[in-house]
Amino acid sequence: MAKTKQNEVATRRLFIRITDAEKANIRDQAKRAGLTMSEYMRRISLNKRIVSKMDQKALGELARLGGLQKHLLKQIKGKRLRRTVLTHIGEACDCGRSCPHICKWTRPV
Repeated sequence: MAKTKQNEVATRRLFIRITDAEKANIRDQAKRAGLTMSEYMRRISLNKRIVSKMDQKALGELARLGGLQKHLLKQIKGKRLRRTVLTHIGEACDCGRSCPHICKWTRPV
C-alpha cells in the first residue's frame, strides 16, 4: 500500500481503460521519473510536480561544472580570462562540435 500525505495510506483503486501503447508510454515516463506507475499517475492527475532522474543527474553535473569554473577563476589571472575560462569549460564538457554556443569562443584566433 502506498503512503500519501502524513501517514495516510492509499487504499482505494481507480480503474481506467487505456490502449497498450498508452500503457507503454505511461510505464516509460514513470520509469524515467523513477516512480511507480501508480505514483506517477497519482502525481499527474493531481497536478503535482514530477522531477525526473535525468533532471537530477543534469543538475548534479551543472553543479560540478560550476564548481570547476569557480576553481578555475581563482587560479587564472590576466586579460585573456574569458577565453581561458571558456576553453577550460569546453574541455570539461568535452563538447567538441556539439556545443557551438560555447565552442565558438574557445577556437584559437
